Amino acid sequence: MFRVVVVFLLLAASSRSFVECKVEANPSFMIAAGVSAASEHCIVASGTSVSPSSCAKAVAVGDGSDIWSFSDGQLVSTASSKCLTLLGGDATDGGHVGLVDCDSATKSAGSQWEVIGSGQLKVGIDGDYCLSQSGMTPGLINIALNAGVAASSTADNIAHGAAAAVDRNEASFWASKLGDTKEPVTFTLDLGAAASISSVSIGWEFPAQAFSISTSVDGEHFAEAFATDSNVLASTTASLGGAVASMLRITMHRPHPTHGSFEGHSLYGIKSLAAYSPGMNMIVEKCSKAAKSGDARDKYFQVHVGEFDPYAAKALASELPALEAAMASVSAVISELAEALPQMSTCKGRSFAWPKLLAKRSVLAVGVGDLADAEHVGALIAEARATIMAARALLK
Repeated sequence: MFRVVVVFLLLAASSRSFVECKVEANPSFMIAAGVSAASEHCIVASGTSVSPSSCAKAVAVGDGSDIWSFSDGQLVSTASSKCLTLLGGDATDGGHVGLVDCDSATKSAGSQWEVIGSGQLKVGIDGDYCLSQSGMTPGLINIALNAGVAASSTADNIAHGAAAAVDRNEASFWASKLGDTKEPVTFTLDLGAAASISSVSIGWEFPAQAFSISTSVDGEHFAEAFATDSNVLASTTASLGGAVASMLRITMHRPHPTHGSFEGHSLYGIKSLAAYSPGMNMIVEKCSKAAKSGDARDKYFQVHVGEFDPYAAKALASELPALEAAMASVSAVISELAEALPQMSTCKGRSFAWPKLLAKRSVLAVGVGDLADAEHVGALIAEARATIMAARALLK
C-alpha cells in the first residue's frame, strides 16, 4: 500500500505541468468595430491617431498597429506602447481621442476604459460617455469628388475643363492648352474644409514628368508634400501621411517627352484625380446617444491574438528604402532615355551603351514579392521595357 501511494504522488507531481494553465498578464487582442461596412473594420493606430480601418489590411502590414492590450484600465497600442486617451481631458459629444504616452495619461480619467455589457467601450469620466465614430462611411473615401477645381491652363473649358478630372468618368479628362508648358501649370482642388489626406492618386492622360503636390490649410500658404522630376507612369500615387489640408495643388513643371504630347505639341492631361481621407473619425459621445445609431458604430468586440511576431514585418520594412531607391533610379534612367528617343533615329547603325541601363533595370526584379506596392513596381518595369524596346527599334 505504501508503494502504491508513493507511486501515485510521484505521478501526480510529474504530471502537474500538464494541468497548469498559463494566464497572460495582459492578453493581446484586436478591437473589431461593429459598424456596418463591406469588410470588417478594426481600430488601428497610426502615429498619434486612431481610425477604423480594414482589419485584413492592418494584419497584412504586420506592424501591430491593430493589436491592443489592457493595462490597469488603459488601452495600450502594441505598435507604439501609447494609450488611447480622450484628448483635452473633458468630454463633450464629438470629443476626439488619440494616442499619448501612457505615463502622462495615467492620472487622466480620459485614459481609463471599460467594456460594458452593451458592447460599448465606456471612458472613465463623469457623464457616461462611450467610444463612437463620426462620419458616414468606414475606410478611406475619395473627397476630391466633391471638391472645387481650377486649372491655370485649359485647352477647352467645355470638352476638357478642370471638372473632367473629378467627374468619375475615365473617358473624359482635363487638358492644358497645347504647347502651354514653358511655365508651370497648376491644378488646384478646394476640399471645402480641412481633412486628413492619406494619399493622392493621379490618372494621367498626358503625364507630367516633373510635378509636385502641395497642401494648404488656409488656401494662401502652400507647403510641398511630394515632388518628382522623373515620373514615367500613367498612374501616380503619392502618400501624404495624413497631412491636414483644405486645398491641394498639383504643379506641373515638365511634360513627359513622349507621352505628354499631342500632334507634336506638349501638354498636360488628367483623367482622374483622387484624394483619400478616412471616412470616419473616432470620437466619444453620450452612451445613450451612441446606442441609437443605426449602424452599430458604438459597438466593439475583442478578438484574441494568441501570438504576434513583429520581426518579419521589420525585416521587410528594412528592405523598402532599397526598393524605393531602385525605383527612383529606374525612373530617372527611363526618363533620360525617353527624352532621347526623338533624336535616336539619327543614331542608326551606331553602337549604343545598354549595360548601365539594363543593370539598373535588373535591380528592381529582385525581392519584389507580394509587397503592397507590387502593382506600382510592375507598372514601372513594364514602362521601362516598353521604352527600351522603342529605343532598340529606332537604333536598328
